[in-house]
Amino acid sequence: MDDKICVVTSSRADYGLLKPLLIKLERSNKCRLQILITGSHLIKKYGYTINEIIHDQYKKIHKLKFNMSSDTNLNTNKSIGIMIKKSSIKLNSIKPKLLVVMGDRFEIFAIVVASYVLNIPVVHISGGETTEGALDEAFRHSITKMSFLHFTSTNIYKKRVIQLGENPNSVFNIGEIGLDNIKNINYLTKNNLINKFNIKFDKYNFLITLHPVTLEKESSQKNITNLLKALSTQKETNFFFTLSNADPDNNIINSKIKSYIKQNKNRSFYFKSLGRENYLSLLKFVDCVIGNSSSGIIEAPSFKTYTIDIGDRQKGRVRSKSVININSNVKEIIKAINKVKSNKKNQAIFHNPYFKKNSVDKCYKILVKYLYKNINLKKTFYDL
Repeated sequence: MDDKICVVTSSRADYGLLKPLLIKLERSNKCRLQILITGSHLIKKYGYTINEIIHDQYKKIHKLKFNMSSDTNLNTNKSIGIMIKKSSIKLNSIKPKLLVVMGDRFEIFAIVVASYVLNIPVVHISGGETTEGALDEAFRHSITKMSFLHFTSTNIYKKRVIQLGENPNSVFNIGEIGLDNIKNINYLTKNNLINKFNIKFDKYNFLITLHPVTLEKESSQKNITNLLKALSTQKETNFFFTLSNADPDNNIINSKIKSYIKQNKNRSFYFKSLGRENYLSLLKFVDCVIGNSSSGIIEAPSFKTYTIDIGDRQKGRVRSKSVININSNVKEIIKAINKVKSNKKNQAIFHNPYFKKNSVDKCYKILVKYLYKNINLKKTFYDL
């Protein structure tokens, strides 16, 4: 029976969001889940996060490794070419009925190109979103055009996918699947976190993730320098840094953070990868997420945690009123931090526009429905 659903994960970020769906598919008797693991999951420098996936005990996983040793734009191009070749061979071997991908990473784009040419139907989760400061913007919309089925996380994003010429009957606004089970996670207590990771909390606590803004030349040095200068002015405050992702110029950011921590060991802590449950547990106990990670936009509001979103990497995303967007300027960062410290947690501003009930169940039912359909990959451009 042709019942294989292959789901791709390339980073700690997408795996955390995909995990509730993966568990649902793994336990199903209506399909055979195949997980294709690639990207930073397989690299020690980024925490070798494949171990988190192995720990979750899926029956069938496939590894797809390629070179990410250099963080230059040229190397990214080389990696895309290598990935198209390697993923073509791997997908031709797996022969899934459906390929499910999330988001906008260049690794995902390369795999989708291979799948598209092999006539393997692509299902795209999180299309229609915008991140104007990143290369991911164009990758995401390109993936949309190579996909036959779409799951979006807000109605605005659904309209945007349709605007790209996709038939409305193939676009489903189900919400963000990664938020579906946040109430059911077995969270660590503050003492658990202190003992497990040898960290300390102070009066104020910030979780910090800064990624390169890939459509801005030489901005990483400025962005991380200004952020660290602003943090240095704060008293009674501890900082929890997570590793920057595998985009070009990530080494600049990560090396600056490591240097800062060496000089501020009493109040600064650094993690290559916390894992989904640990990360969300820490998110519950911090006052604010600072940087330009999508987690500050998508997940933080559900934990009544403020976000200071720096720069244009996430520009264009739908966001809660609890997200403060600022430029990469020392004075602006300090002003935003002081605003967070002085604000009381008004529950109304933490409404999360990405949350919908039963989003995983909705996604699963639609996937299974199409799994047993004869899929016509010919698409007519839908004109508005």
